[in-house]
Formats: sequence, structure tokens, C-alpha cells
Amino acid sequence: MTRWYGSVQNRIEEGRQLVPQIEVGTDITMYLWSDRTCYYVTEVTDQKHIKVRPYRVIADRSKTGGMGHQNWLYFKTNADADAYLKQYFPDHVDCGFEQPEESWAFRYGNWYHEWVYTAEDLPNVKDWMTEKEVQKLMNGKTVTKYSALSGRVSIGVRNYHYDWEF
Repeated sequence: MTRWYGSVQNRIEEGRQLVPQIEVGTDITMYLWSDRTCYYVTEVTDQKHIKVRPYRVIADRSKTGGMGHQNWLYFKTNADADAYLKQYFPDHVDCGFEQPEESWAFRYGNWYHEWVYTAEDLPNVKDWMTEKEVQKLMNGKTVTKYSALSGRVSIGVRNYHYDWEF
């Protein structure tokens, strides 16, 4: 039995793949409890291994009526978003950094974060890795770990939503 959580709309929408092939620039929507956040593909190794980066989403200040679901602008870089904000807020302080790329892998019917560790990472990870994994790193091999994404995703969809009720 499937356990439902969050908004019914998000549960209905999640998990769809609307593009036959994932390519660089393909949009992705991640469905959280009742919010949705958006990503775009920056690199495709194969159809089961991709790199993504989150959009920086800002309310469209040129439209009246507040920040409704139709009034969002999507920026691929923080520099572009900061330049836009300076038009409306001259004293705006630049973010100063870009969101890092995330590696995702499709496994067991879902998308997961993919973390690849090398010998360089050994000082930071040896306390929580198994002895076998630490030995692999010491021998110059890599260790790959996976963790579940915060929510389910739809490929080929860019549908940001912020639930103001929470």
C-alpha cells in the first residue's frame, strides 16, 4: 500500500518523464511535501547518470499582483539573478557564489544523489565509512554512495511552487 503525504497535486504530478531523452538543459521538477523546486540538467553521462543544478527562482517584479504561481523567473546562475534584482533594489548585495552541481543516478525506479569518494576524501570520510570502503580508498579506488532525494521528480517539467500556508 502506497502511503500518501503532502499535497494531492504533487502526488499526482510526480514521477512523470515528459521527454523521451534527457539532454543538457532539460528541466526537472522535484516534488516536496507541498512545494516544488526546479533543476536543469548540466551534464548527461547516460540516461541513468546526470548532473543537475537548481534554478534560482525569483518573483517577477515587473508584474503586478504579488508572487503568485505564474509570476516566477528562473535563473540558471546567481549572477544573472543578482543583476535582475539590482534593477529593482540598487543596494542588493550579490550572492557571491554559484549553486554546486549535484550528481544524480537512477536506481531501483527512483532518482538518488550519487556521491563518489576518492583517496583525497579519506580524511573527511574515514570516521563513517566501513573498513572495507576505507581500504578501497587507500588502494586508490573509488567508493560510490547513494542517498535518496528529498522528493520524487518529473523530467521535462519546470513547475515551481511555494506553499505560502506553511
